[in-house]
Amino acid sequence: MSTSRNFVDSDAVGRSASFNAQRNATVLARHFEEMARDPYSFLRATAQLFKCRLDRMALPPSPLVFGCGDLLIENFGAYLAENRLSYFDQSEFEDADLRPAGAELVRFLASIIVAVRLHEPDDLEPKRCARQALEAYAQALARGKPFWVERDLARGPIADLLSGVSRRSRREELDLLSRSGRRGRRKLLRDGRRSAPLAKEARALEGEIKFAFAEIGKERDERGFWKLRDLARSVAATGSLGRERFIALIKGHGDPDGNLLIEIKSAGSAPLAAAQHSRTENAAERAVFVQRMMQARSPAILRPVRLAEKAFVVSEYQPAEDRLDIDALLSRPRRFANTIEMLARITAWNELRAAGRKGAADVDSLMEFATQQEWQRDLLDAAGECAAKVEHDYASFEAAWRKGDKQLMDLVAK
Repeated sequence: MSTSRNFVDSDAVGRSASFNAQRNATVLARHFEEMARDPYSFLRATAQLFKCRLDRMALPPSPLVFGCGDLLIENFGAYLAENRLSYFDQSEFEDADLRPAGAELVRFLASIIVAVRLHEPDDLEPKRCARQALEAYAQALARGKPFWVERDLARGPIADLLSGVSRRSRREELDLLSRSGRRGRRKLLRDGRRSAPLAKEARALEGEIKFAFAEIGKERDERGFWKLRDLARSVAATGSLGRERFIALIKGHGDPDGNLLIEIKSAGSAPLAAAQHSRTENAAERAVFVQRMMQARSPAILRPVRLAEKAFVVSEYQPAEDRLDIDALLSRPRRFANTIEMLARITAWNELRAAGRKGAADVDSLMEFATQQEWQRDLLDAAGECAAKVEHDYASFEAAWRKGDKQLMDLVAK
């Protein structure tokens, strides 16, 4: 579905330029190209713009909950926890914080509407899909008890992802990003698909990362395990392009096939309009705190670190293949409908798991909220309005980018 228009909304373009002014210029052109690809890619890449638009809307009152901060269909995936068992859950928490439940849900519902409108699959109506997801969320919240996706009971694409994570050997995972050299040491590929050479300004971080890993090794009594073998820039997903992300190869259980891949992600962007900041001030500490509370089991080696006076989150690397893919989902409409209902339940379970902590509403309040009907209609209307705004903003940005708008070109050239 094409939404290109001849006019340019200067507000949408100006805000997009402003939000990206501090991002890494070496990848900004790719970031803007991804934003101009289609409305769903634009939605993924513009969380701050979405929240500013959302802040202007009158949403129905809703309890405060902890949320991942960027609740989209593709921000769910499979991973290995410290117990080396596979889990499926929300997977991006760098902007996690305390926020109204309604504000968290509208972005998820809007992502459903935008995705379905874009792909126009048979037998799927955008607003109905969003309504079914919202009903699944409310039903799960009303039960008042958090569950998780059982590996043996999972179906469809979620079962496929869990199975893939469980069956993939350490060597197969290492081969996704590295190759073993003649001397029995692995090196990261830097092929531009998942990893790339460090930018000049990031090379100074290598010493700090070595020191941070050494401190983690001392703390865990695993000094040899945390020896840094190689470091590269992570070629991240659309929403994270321009933010600092690195892939580290560490010695782990031994060279070459016992090595481990570690992801280092910057935490927290500019303050989000819809957020109610929690008491934990450091963005990485906040992200890790929220992730550990919300997930049934957190990924291996999840912890905050500070590098060059910036907050980062360290965790075991999660390949893009282990996340939901919107194109594959929408190629099978029935699977898509079933999957988004499960994602909605997972969202409710995670909010229940973190209920009553550090300012979040308690379980009884969430259960009472879930039984009310009016807010569901209002949130669906808000999600539809937001989806229309995303498509409008995308059309304006895409036209500006193709025409070489000066605000955007100046950022790419700096």
